[in-house]
Amino acid sequence: MKIVGYLEGTDALFLTNLVTNGYGTMPLGNGIDNYGKFIKLLTKSDGISLVIAYLHKIMTFPSYPISHIDILYSCKSLGIPVIVIVPKNEHSKVEKILEDVIHNVILVDPENLLNKTLEILSR
Repeated sequence: MKIVGYLEGTDALFLTNLVTNGYGTMPLGNGIDNYGKFIKLLTKSDGISLVIAYLHKIMTFPSYPISHIDILYSCKSLGIPVIVIVPKNEHSKVEKILEDVIHNVILVDPENLLNKTLEILSR
């Protein structure tokens, strides 16, 4: 069974749709919110096939000791795709904000989230 890791705020009906389509879900945290397993500590044994997060959940504030690069590092090193949920009209802004990791994330409009997720998981 493929498992989708998700950060806090991910829509419950979306997660329910994943479960009804035969996928597991696992809550992940960004190290600040105390929600789920800290994403930076993911390992191959966690069995995560995809991570889903809203932009604000992977961004940190300037005085925080780790950056979004650090938060996403384990996903990059393990080859786990990361969907960042962002309205389509904001994609160009987010590409600049995430320019140092943009090749490691997939920007998806909320309207297309389920279809894109199922497409990625079916590979």
